Amino acid sequence: VFRAQRPDMVLVDLRMPRMDGLQVLEAVRAESPETPIMVISGVGDIRDVGEALRKGAWDYLVKPIQDMNILVHSVETCLERARLQRQNHEYQTSLEESLDRLKQTQKEMVHSAKMAALGDLVAGVAHEVNTPIGVSVTAASFLAERTRLLRELYAKGEMKRSDLEKYLAVAEESSTSILTNLERAAELVQSFKKVA
Repeated sequence: VFRAQRPDMVLVDLRMPRMDGLQVLEAVRAESPETPIMVISGVGDIRDVGEALRKGAWDYLVKPIQDMNILVHSVETCLERARLQRQNHEYQTSLEESLDRLKQTQKEMVHSAKMAALGDLVAGVAHEVNTPIGVSVTAASFLAERTRLLRELYAKGEMKRSDLEKYLAVAEESSTSILTNLERAAELVQSFKKVA
């Protein structure tokens, strides 16, 4: 009957013909621990009261019940307690879901912060490496242009000793600048590898 009806509350006597109240209490508790169970018995033995409460009874009343207000009050108290337990469970579930969402949001924020820091680092690396490479490219293109001009003079047979001396000075200065800046870029790359 309990499985078919799923009542909000069970009232059970201890002494019954086919199944005693403690067996009913154990069966209902095993299947639905949140269902309030009240034992009402004509036997006022304290051992029965203790056993019923130990097995999960929410309340125990002794028959005959002289004042039905006591029964009504006990039923209302058990139902209110069950309602509060359900509400507490719902709040707990809601809080756990909120905590899970909060943890996920926190992970996403940490990931975003890491990505932003990584972006700043990459921008800094690019800037630091770009400067010596830019200087090297400028010096190399200047040297290439001077080499082209010297070759033209040589091809026309108009190259003078002073032209060659100027070119050698430019070549030395440019190659020194290129070498110094490329070494600086290599050092930066190595230091960034160590940081990584």
